[in-house]
Amino acid sequence: MESIKFTGSEKQVEWANSIISGALAILDKNIETLNARKEETGWSGYDADIAAYQQVKTDYVAFAAKLDGTDASRIIDNRYKLNAQATEKMVDQARRQLASK
Repeated sequence: MESIKFTGSEKQVEWANSIISGALAILDKNIETLNARKEETGWSGYDADIAAYQQVKTDYVAFAAKLDGTDASRIIDNRYKLNAQATEKMVDQARRQLASK
């Protein structure tokens, strides 16, 4: 994903972009790990988790696409909403939503 054009100081912009890219990296790593485990074991039980991570990643990318022009400090101030723990909560929600369909 390309860097987002945040407003703010150069340091703030870099930090905000690293927060967004870090959140996406967590998702990518988990998707990669689950796909590798599925390939090793052949167990289809990983499919629900993979789908949930992919859904959250899709949502993050859509969210990030709307951030051009946003003040970088808003992302920095709310970075806890994009950390690993928050991401896992979103994946759990996505998993439940996908299971109920």
